[in-house]
Amino acid sequence: MAAFQDNLKKIYERIARTFANSRKRQNKQVTSEDYDVSDGPRVSSNGHREGETVSQESITQSLLEELRNTSELGEQIELIADRDPDVSMAVWSFQRLAFQGFNIEITDLNGNRLKDAELQFENECKSWNELSIDGLDGIVDTLNKAGLLYNIMMIEVVVSRNNPNNTFEGVYIIDPRDIEWELETRDGKQQWIPYQNQEDGRVDLSTGNVFWAVVNQDIDSPVGAYLLEPAIASVDYKLQTMSDSSAVLRHNGYPFNIWKINKERLINTLPPSEQNNREKVSNAIRKAMSDAKSAAYDREPTQDIIITDDIDVNKNSNANAGSSIDVRAWTEQVDVQVMNGVKSLGILLNRSQGDTETWGSVQMKVITEMVRSFQRKSKRLIEQVGAIWLQLNGIQGYFKMNHKPLDYQSEIQKWESQNKKMDFYVKAHNQRYVTADDAAKNTMDNEGAVIDIFEEGNVIGVTASGKEIEKSGNTSE
Repeated sequence: MAAFQDNLKKIYERIARTFANSRKRQNKQVTSEDYDVSDGPRVSSNGHREGETVSQESITQSLLEELRNTSELGEQIELIADRDPDVSMAVWSFQRLAFQGFNIEITDLNGNRLKDAELQFENECKSWNELSIDGLDGIVDTLNKAGLLYNIMMIEVVVSRNNPNNTFEGVYIIDPRDIEWELETRDGKQQWIPYQNQEDGRVDLSTGNVFWAVVNQDIDSPVGAYLLEPAIASVDYKLQTMSDSSAVLRHNGYPFNIWKINKERLINTLPPSEQNNREKVSNAIRKAMSDAKSAAYDREPTQDIIITDDIDVNKNSNANAGSSIDVRAWTEQVDVQVMNGVKSLGILLNRSQGDTETWGSVQMKVITEMVRSFQRKSKRLIEQVGAIWLQLNGIQGYFKMNHKPLDYQSEIQKWESQNKKMDFYVKAHNQRYVTADDAAKNTMDNEGAVIDIFEEGNVIGVTASGKEIEKSGNTSE
């Protein structure tokens, strides 16, 4: 009877816990986004595309011709960035390094975080990108690419008039290639004013919420040289060299056989009445050459060749290094020009042969500093957007955007570096060069070292920085 009551009690407790958990789930507040959900039949389809297959030689020659037929620098850079493997790889690697994500921080005038404002900004910025659902992430990524290709990051902030739930209608990226800059005097000082030719005429973009950051500006003009302009000549030279070397390799780089027809023996096989007939002799020679060509071209690799004694075959007449070209020589020359043209280094373009680990670290240092300079410019633009957003929402405070650190080290490398840093500060503390509090702050980002509690005389605790805590509660240095 007691066992039965114990089992009944356990069943009751299990049921009670189940209903209690159910009530907790029902009381939990769940927030979600509102979507305009469509019902009905499918509107998309999986199509089948048919295209022509072209050889690499045709692609190379086509790109070279199109590049030389394009006169505008921006279009040339866009062309090689889209279709040349080296430039495309350099641009893609730069974008992935430049965009590591970012954090938005909104504080009041006293420096206190405004979590509600940050959440509101995060929800609104998802719809500011007209091209995709990437929101502000996609805008920042595209700004970095535009700065690399066309030297200027430029955006316009359009304030929403009809949507009470969203401060901005959108944040639009402007193609800087369409801009004409003029130096004008406004408000008593000279300013560079951007103009854009549109369907309705020439528009002064300074009348809108337009902001820009120049990547490589001249001394007296915001329009500097494109960073990838030298890559145009490098790609042109590379494509021309590839086309020329391909023809040489195809002509001299493959072994071939020479078939020789003995005309005297061939003529002696003709009837005596035809041996002095020029037309009969020519026809016989052409037929012999046609038969030899068929034997050479049409046979399978496993088949033998059967010929008459009036045909000689000189095998492998071209299978020697002297008849070919040294591909490595021109490849090394082209590689250097391409890497210099795209402002990148071999470690990102799969050209790291012979590089040591130290030289690879130096290359990454150069690349990361270039990336950080772009991140600082996109940071200024987004912070300008945030400042307008705060003003329109009546929030007194500060808007700050921080790119996440550029992370290209493995976890093992990070820990090894951290351990070496800690060993350094341990030695520095042992030699009394720094206090333990300084060592803790520089290695573990702590405000001070941990206090070791012990009792010795009238002292019950001593911090690593030398502060003594007496039993009476007084602290002395």
